[in-house]
Amino acid sequence: MKRRISFMAALVVAVGLLAATVVTTPPALASKGSNVRGGPNNNGTTATLVLSPNPAQSGGAIFTGTGFGYNPSSFAYVNIHTPMSLYATSVATDASGNIYFDHPTAEAGTYQVEVFQYQKNKLVRKAVADLTVE
Repeated sequence: MKRRISFMAALVVAVGLLAATVVTTPPALASKGSNVRGGPNNNGTTATLVLSPNPAQSGGAIFTGTGFGYNPSSFAYVNIHTPMSLYATSVATDASGNIYFDHPTAEAGTYQVEVFQYQKNKLVRKAVADLTVE
């Protein structure tokens, strides 16, 4: 018999994992990968987001998000859109504007991960990347 955990329980576990694993990563590491996508933000700079491994296994495997070009010593807000859910959390940026986070997978499908930051009192999407979960 399979046990199903509630959305709130899964969210608490996910946020706990993220809080326990927020560390800094150098820009050279953050720029590697085939799914590097960023976009110009309101101040003309570009942030990146790399998700690995890509593809990732479903059912609780951990994937990592890294990137650079974010507002330094601040927070970034991460939305993870899965085929059946939306997970929202925040991560700290380091003094160089890098981000690093881990998150567990759930069901198979394409996940879209977006990173937002405040820019001149507006929440701006800084980067987006897709993750294939098998």
